[in-house]
Amino acid sequence: MQTFTAPISGNYKLEVWGAQGAEHYRAIPGLGGYAQGIAYILGNTTISVCIGGRGSYNVKNGNAFSIGTGGYNGGGDGQFGGGGATHIAKNNRGILQNYINNKDEIYIVAGGGGGGDAGGRGALEEV
Repeated sequence: MQTFTAPISGNYKLEVWGAQGAEHYRAIPGLGGYAQGIAYILGNTTISVCIGGRGSYNVKNGNAFSIGTGGYNGGGDGQFGGGGATHIAKNNRGILQNYINNKDEIYIVAGGGGGGDAGGRGALEEV
């Protein structure tokens, strides 16, 4: 978690990028989302920035694969984990899920991208 204290009252441009998902060597992961906006922030107010983490890929352990874990701040678990969200909020409550009852404290959010996987061909194929 990082913080920023507004030196003066005014409109501030906020930009956030979510983290990308984990990648497979034959597949491209989803890139994180992007959001921007303007927020009026009073001088001497401290805001919190929580940066999402990249998802991890699965690891072969003997004959079994582990589950790829989602990135920090809400990335989903799966064969190749999804990226975490990035958000800016009025108060430092940590990860995004901790704001479930305080959604009004969130200024802006960008979601993380999905994990990439090497899928096979579909059932229909041109000949």
